[in-house]
Amino acid sequence: MKTLRTFALIGAILSLSLSSFSQNSPGQGAWLIDGNGLINHNLDGTDRNFFASPYIKAGYFLSDRLVLGLEAVGYYSYLNDEIYNTLVYLRPFGRYYLGTPAQKWRPFVYASPGWQHVYFRYTGQQVRGDGYTADAGGGVAFFLAPGLALEGTLGYAGEYGEFKPNQDVQLQLGIQAYLQRRSEEDKQLAPLLEKGAMQIGLSGGGGWLNIGVYDDWYFEIRPSVAYFVINKLAVGGALTLAIAENNQIIEPEPFVRYYFGPGNGRLRPLVEAGGGFRFQLQAEKPNKLNINLKAGAGLAWFVRHNIAIEGVFYYSKFRLEDENVDNNDYLDLQVGFQYFLQSGK
Repeated sequence: MKTLRTFALIGAILSLSLSSFSQNSPGQGAWLIDGNGLINHNLDGTDRNFFASPYIKAGYFLSDRLVLGLEAVGYYSYLNDEIYNTLVYLRPFGRYYLGTPAQKWRPFVYASPGWQHVYFRYTGQQVRGDGYTADAGGGVAFFLAPGLALEGTLGYAGEYGEFKPNQDVQLQLGIQAYLQRRSEEDKQLAPLLEKGAMQIGLSGGGGWLNIGVYDDWYFEIRPSVAYFVINKLAVGGALTLAIAENNQIIEPEPFVRYYFGPGNGRLRPLVEAGGGFRFQLQAEKPNKLNINLKAGAGLAWFVRHNIAIEGVFYYSKFRLEDENVDNNDYLDLQVGFQYFLQSGK
């Protein structure tokens, strides 16, 4: 119950802190966009691990309410030249928003039929197959700014085909970006990196998985906030809270980040340093503390003054208390969106 009360408290604080930023929503001619990617390589010579996971999603507002688009997901990994996994998903999707662009809250419904391909290889054995997915549900978007919305969805996700069918009920939380044709005034706005601005993030989800087979359940939320103490320099942190069956995770992750470049420049180099402290609480097992220290450098492209696409190379060093896992160093390339808000205005 303590964990659930903590989730509720964080949700309430996040909602109250962001309510003052609410703005109207986009309409016909706008684009709904999302995407991220991760390439990860273990630098430890004893275990050769590698994986890549690109994701992209784009939809177009045919009217103020109807959005049609495509979602593509990929995954590739290998372990010690023995185990290889490849997954590819293609999912057309449709969304129908209720209300009008003048409203800050926009409920919506969605549907997404799709195709997936899976390839698995282990020490000479190979498994390959195709399947189909069917996702449908509803959600609500709360617009923090003209191009940003806090979003939650709840729906059914099913997988069918040559592999074992799977049925889930899933909750997802996050920030959704939208792009409209920029006005002349918007083109003159400098990237939002001034003192008093905030960099925000939210990811999370939960659900009831493998319905009727294992009936697993989980919930996770990861809000992040950084405050620009001076121009270009932000100090902040993220907090991950997760619960699944008899396992709970609490992970604070403080960081500091600095952007280089002139006031109106849309392309900005950046550096970041931070870390994480993961407290893993397990029923009937010893609790564990894992420590991660990381530093990175990269490039941000501000597609709008409050939305940036970033690519950052990170070096990470882990100290793990799990006796079955070696301490490891990793080199990561992370690509994704960053979101910014003007504080107090």
